[in-house]
Amino acid sequence: MKKILLFTFALFASITMQAQISWSEVFSGFSTDSRGISFIHIGDAQNAWAIAYDGANTSNQIAAITKTSDGGQTWTATDPIALPGTINPGIGMVFSAGGDTAYIAAYKNGNFGSNGVWKTTDGGANWTKITASNIYNSSSSFTNIVYFFDSQNGLTCGDPGANGEYEIFLTNDGGQTWTQVSGDAIPNPQASDEYGYVHSYAAAGNSFWFTTAYGRIFRTTDMGHTWQAFQTPVPDFGGGHINGSFGNITFKDDNEGWITDKDANLYHSTDGGATWTQMSPSGTVYAADIKFVPGTANMLVSVGSASGASGSSYSMDGGATWTAIDNNVQHVSLDMLNDAVGFSGGFSDQASNKGIFVWNNPNASVNESTIEGLKVFPNPATNVVNVSVENANINQITVFDITGKQVINLKGMDTKITTINTSNLENGVYLMKIVDNDNQEQSLKLVIK
Repeated sequence: MKKILLFTFALFASITMQAQISWSEVFSGFSTDSRGISFIHIGDAQNAWAIAYDGANTSNQIAAITKTSDGGQTWTATDPIALPGTINPGIGMVFSAGGDTAYIAAYKNGNFGSNGVWKTTDGGANWTKITASNIYNSSSSFTNIVYFFDSQNGLTCGDPGANGEYEIFLTNDGGQTWTQVSGDAIPNPQASDEYGYVHSYAAAGNSFWFTTAYGRIFRTTDMGHTWQAFQTPVPDFGGGHINGSFGNITFKDDNEGWITDKDANLYHSTDGGATWTQMSPSGTVYAADIKFVPGTANMLVSVGSASGASGSSYSMDGGATWTAIDNNVQHVSLDMLNDAVGFSGGFSDQASNKGIFVWNNPNASVNESTIEGLKVFPNPATNVVNVSVENANINQITVFDITGKQVINLKGMDTKITTINTSNLENGVYLMKIVDNDNQEQSLKLVIK
């Protein structure tokens, strides 16, 4: 995945002041009310995609997606979405690869539809099926997940196929070709009715986990080539086998992760999910979704949508203590790019411009210094700002505004000092990212006055 850039968007009255984290609700783009956002995936600070379900009639299967390309301020919905070569598909998930590129995992919906993976490179104007006809082609095939570790290496996971093995396919060329993982590299299903769930997974680095109806997680640490299976405290992650049971999973790295169950019990693992210990947290944990916040030391966010248990909260200490963000507000799903960029899914209400919650964190951080002798002056600046280094020459300088929009991008400078014209920038707070010729980088706050 792309290296995470941590944005600082706060307008500080004091550099040490800690302000309250909050959400701003915006319109999800759906003209039909009660479209619930069941899954969100963020590709970069500007681009994210989400899928929706019919919150007014959950038995009504729909194929609806929405996307943003401006950091979540506006969303454009497609309801229903048409995918070439299939009729009335079920949408398992959308993976945002950043920019205009995204992938859909779709499954056969009753007697209609088709299993497989579709890709867009133009922001959803056109979709192309990138899995061949011999992939997910048995009557028992069901596509659950598509995920990419980087621009080339990815996987798609489905339920057990005709041979009784979980169907997992890998690509190393951006989805142009796919190779099925041998059943010998995947633990067998625990029973004939064990299966996976759409968009129920966690990922960190080259590691990936997906969940099953028997409360197990399947784990790979080599981008899908080999797998292990572990039992968890959750009896069923989606309620298909045990009615009412569900759970959510998130991981910080190859080893440390967290699970919540239907009662918002919180469990912690330090061995990649092989074993779990129940925590006794202080404060409210919510059950609808939980995410570790990439780029932070120990930050978690949880959301809830159930009657009497709706709201959101965050933890800064790995789940030991939780601080409320809101309560009695329905949050169905969640994704976090870093501590400055995140979205939660609600329910569409065209009259009230509702449906998506945008994360507001005045305390969002920047990367610690990694470039020796870096100086940026003057700061605050007016018309020009100078950047200088002591060792490896400057290679690239990028400046982002408070929404995450790139406003300056200078490349290939190969110099120890450079002067940047900032006279066209409006007054405010910006994030400057500097990369040197040794690929060391530093992000810092730039103030224009």
